Amino acid sequence: MDRTDLIAARQTYDTLLNAIAANGWACRRDNGKLTVKYTVIGNGLNAEYYVLVDAENRLLWIYTELPFAFDGDMTEVGAVAVSMVNFYLDNGNFDIDVNCGKVKFRMATSYRDSVISEEAIIFELLHSAATVDEFGKRLRELANGDITIDNFLK
Repeated sequence: MDRTDLIAARQTYDTLLNAIAANGWACRRDNGKLTVKYTVIGNGLNAEYYVLVDAENRLLWIYTELPFAFDGDMTEVGAVAVSMVNFYLDNGNFDIDVNCGKVKFRMATSYRDSVISEEAIIFELLHSAATVDEFGKRLRELANGDITIDNFLK
């Protein structure tokens, strides 16, 4: 990683902070690690988000671990459901850890040879929150046994 990677990362991080501040959103930040954490209170699911500016790869990462897990035999059902959801997503994806049943959502945007605008960052933050809220609550219902895989996306 060279100096230009660090300069581009700092510029992207500053743009991220400006976008968050311009919307009056609360967050916890770590300026040394170029990270931001915040909570989204959704219509169906509350989630803690972690945003990282990856200087080495010139990526803006958005992560969240959903506040539930698929237990035991339901982990395989959860993996099928995550795959079904991912088929429809145009940006970002869900993952499941088959060892513990935890579900995560992640999205990455490259800023290599470009600059990400505040508007683009806001779109990514809102898009990730809307995606997690829409599909996360259905995944939670499936994990809790409230619905079956047969009617998961209906």
